[in-house]
Amino acid sequence: MKRLIILIIALVISATFMLQRTFRSVRRHEASFHAMGGMPVNVVAYGVRRGQFKMGMREVALYVNELEDIFNEYRTDSEISQLNRLGKGCMEDVSPALIALLKDAKLWSRVTGGAFDVTVGPLIDLWKRAAKDKRIPTEEEIAEAKSRVGMQHVTINDDSVCLDRDKMKFALGGIAKGAILDEATLVLRRSRIARGLVDAGGDVASFGKGTFNVGIQSPGKQGKLYGSIMLPAGGVVTSGDYERFVTIDGKNYSHIIDPRSGRPEDELVSVTVMGPDATNADALATAISVLGKKRGVALMERLPNFRAVIMSHDGSVWMSDDLRALVKY
Repeated sequence: MKRLIILIIALVISATFMLQRTFRSVRRHEASFHAMGGMPVNVVAYGVRRGQFKMGMREVALYVNELEDIFNEYRTDSEISQLNRLGKGCMEDVSPALIALLKDAKLWSRVTGGAFDVTVGPLIDLWKRAAKDKRIPTEEEIAEAKSRVGMQHVTINDDSVCLDRDKMKFALGGIAKGAILDEATLVLRRSRIARGLVDAGGDVASFGKGTFNVGIQSPGKQGKLYGSIMLPAGGVVTSGDYERFVTIDGKNYSHIIDPRSGRPEDELVSVTVMGPDATNADALATAISVLGKKRGVALMERLPNFRAVIMSHDGSVWMSDDLRALVKY
């Protein structure tokens, strides 16, 4: 009888262990909301019960919509749109989320020597108008738009933002999506989800123990991967001109504008950056797309917490040294 009891206890312990292992591997997935211009947001969680996952998803969807009301310049009633309508002067009672994002943007503007600048809106609008007219902007038009660009003209206080140039315009597309992904992971963690990821258009923020399989998109080949890498939790963001561009006189011009020259950059086709979070990876990917390969590589060598894969239009590929042995083609 004693041996039988010991055997039953051992079987119960073994079954419990197997159930725990199986539960930890349970994968929940849902895509039910959009961010930054209608891009679907996918959430994946591991080892979480269905009810808990659904509750976490509701919280994430609500918070993403709140951030859209702050960051999305295409929403006329968003906080950033209100700031864009301000003109010269100060806007008070700015939300903590927007203050934090603009401070991050100002930091990256300094680090990249102005290659990353969220006040590039006037130049983006100029090139969009010119594309509709099927022409290249004149030197005078570019100079006028550039006079309204520059984070040095923006003062960010604890709860206010001041502009010292008239008709400035923020375009947060190069950093806001990463910030939304990061914030979504924090909401999931507060919902007691220990491991998972949030994806929007191929840009990912992951959290929890272990590694995640990260795919690198092949530029211009929808659904095709250049390769994949197993990486620890963090952010993975891609910036490129292979999906978004304007065509003038038969030539494609990137949607990524160099705030310093006022013109689109066309050396790089794709930049994928991996780092501790998606916000900074997003800003860095945009900056390298502007800087080009040589200066982009030089910048990467100063930032040991980040890795990158840089693809040029000439077919060459540069990647951080410690990635080469990890890529599976």
